Amino acid sequence: MLEVEKFNTKETILIKRYLLVRIETMKNARNNVSAKKIIYDRIDKKIGERSRMFAYLGYSEENYSNWRKKRGTIHNTVCAIVDSFIENAYILNYRIIKGEKGKTEGVEIIL
Repeated sequence: MLEVEKFNTKETILIKRYLLVRIETMKNARNNVSAKKIIYDRIDKKIGERSRMFAYLGYSEENYSNWRKKRGTIHNTVCAIVDSFIENAYILNYRIIKGEKGKTEGVEIIL
């Protein structure tokens, strides 16, 4: 789906695969997915552990000396991949979700 060579790193392929699975789940009417959001990081209140995209892909603050930079890099990668999905008419658009203090929390997919 992405022809650009820089998108073929191991990390980018994992992110791309995650996004494809999530978007396909959103597109399938039988899944009853009402929220079209891809949240990067949340703490599950029931079990007290991190969940969502970062946890699924194995990213955690403890593994990076500059977590803020790494988080920004991942977000830029997500935006580049989603932009290519728009160019290929796979989705219509997306919106960046901002949380407290303007922190980027994820993207909302518009199908």
